[in-house]
Amino acid sequence: MTDLSMAVLQRQEQIADWIDLNRRVTITDVCRYFSISVATARRDLQALSEQGRIKRVHGGAVSVQSAIEQPQIVNRMFDTAGQAEGNGPNGARRSILVFAPHFDDEAIGCGGAIARHTAKGDRVVVVFMSRGDSGSTVPGHEMDPKTSERTLKAEAEKAGQVLGIVRQVYLDLDDGFMGWTPDLLREFVRLINRYRPSIVYAPHADESHSDHRVASQLVSDAVPRAGWGAFPTLADRAWAVEEVRYYEMWTPIQRPNLYLDITPYVETKLAAIRQYASQLVMVPYDDGSLGLNRFRGATTARFQYAEAFIQWAVTTR
Repeated sequence: MTDLSMAVLQRQEQIADWIDLNRRVTITDVCRYFSISVATARRDLQALSEQGRIKRVHGGAVSVQSAIEQPQIVNRMFDTAGQAEGNGPNGARRSILVFAPHFDDEAIGCGGAIARHTAKGDRVVVVFMSRGDSGSTVPGHEMDPKTSERTLKAEAEKAGQVLGIVRQVYLDLDDGFMGWTPDLLREFVRLINRYRPSIVYAPHADESHSDHRVASQLVSDAVPRAGWGAFPTLADRAWAVEEVRYYEMWTPIQRPNLYLDITPYVETKLAAIRQYASQLVMVPYDDGSLGLNRFRGATTARFQYAEAFIQWAVTTR
């Protein structure tokens, strides 16, 4: 297949995904969004219609096939709306579990994805690993450990309300001193078995922060164990996660294989990050996150704003 043919197929995949997100668009919309001619848009839409990917109607085009019905494309680089929001068969909403080593990691690393999920009715639970009692020595914003813990948990509650998170779990581990232990691995397995998520979010393995790397390893080890069903302590509670999405926080992912269009949700994400006022006095995480998401969208995914992930479609059962 020539490079030109690959480019055409990739563009058609993006168009199908975009229609899946917007549901009803016109040829003019396609031309403007993808900067292509009317003739090219007509050819692409006709090809997608013949493949059964979209249905042509008077005045527009609508998606007729979700990612759940197309398992062969689960690992492609660009998301579909059905896959991204976690829609199950027949439109059923699913459970999503997010592991955040620190308060604000959930909003910065995958706040756009969370907002997408909750907008579609998915049930999102966030597990905060650290206690949040590291305090602050920023001049004019000093906080002792107890005040720091109370402040961060209160800010997390507000951020969770913005994102539509239904529950927050606190493991109260020591910030900066987290380590892989059998007991902590069992706790991760227990949480997966309890909340029974279809999708799990966690930091990626090459993050510069040691706590993030620990969280990534624990999720990688816990997910297959949660689904084995061979452990006496699991009994009938074993649960097979369908997918893990590793997000970027301190260290950009070198080779993402999934990009989510968060353009409609970027303001919600920023609002959630800005609930963490105690952290923004140290680092402008809102500006940094927005810049990275803009970079991902502009250079790779052809979205205005995107979040990048390493996607693991789990096959271990």
